Amino acid sequence: MASTAILNRSRYLQNKYSKPVYGSDEIPSLNFKEQVWIEWENGRVINPYELLKPLFEGVSDEELDSFITDEDLSDGGAAMMAYAKMQFMEMAEPERKLVLDGLFRYCELDTLAMVMIWEYWNYEVHGIKT
Repeated sequence: MASTAILNRSRYLQNKYSKPVYGSDEIPSLNFKEQVWIEWENGRVINPYELLKPLFEGVSDEELDSFITDEDLSDGGAAMMAYAKMQFMEMAEPERKLVLDGLFRYCELDTLAMVMIWEYWNYEVHGIKT
């Protein structure tokens, strides 16, 4: 995530997104509820894509054996592969729904990452808090 470097640098973004404001009345979301995007490990911000929940959380091992999609959807390549499989391969409806929900979450986070970069520069250059 391009914004991980910015998240490690910006106290403004760290303060804003270390609270459960995303998916609240303050910052509404279609796919998240009171999400915290800033978590720390060894003094560094964890890449927010690593905070996305696995696609098949709570699915039985038996059902999981029939799925064709990788459970990890935390980068653009995995998102493109999951979308391609939805388009060109036979996929059971339960798997299709879980993959679609995961793609919605991934794409929303991708858009938020661009917003975070804009917020960073807006604050650094103009001192404007959004």
